[in-house]
Amino acid sequence: MGWNPFRRAPLLHVANDVGSGPVVVFIHGIASSSITWTNVIPLLAPGHRCITIDLLGFGGSPAPLDAQYTLPEHVAALARTIRSLRLREPFVLVGHSMGGLIAPRYAARHPGGCGGSCS
Repeated sequence: MGWNPFRRAPLLHVANDVGSGPVVVFIHGIASSSITWTNVIPLLAPGHRCITIDLLGFGGSPAPLDAQYTLPEHVAALARTIRSLRLREPFVLVGHSMGGLIAPRYAARHPGGCGGSCS
């Protein structure tokens, strides 16, 4: 049995949420985790709120037994996680490698930028 798009997507692990200012959400590439951004966060955190998220099946995020790790699954989990952050302003979404495939798909499906949670 494959992933069911009608089932609630899992919440992903938010590894870092540091700094203040305009929000930047970082998603890593394949075979990695939010650790990818370890050297970037200190450079941006003085003027930005930096949030790093582990993708489905990576780092501290869940690895559901029925997941097929498709692009729609990753986007759904990312969207649920971003909604849970209750961001109140638009944000920048930065993706590396596989995250670079997920980020524009998320942006296309959520043109408001905040997954419906913007004021």
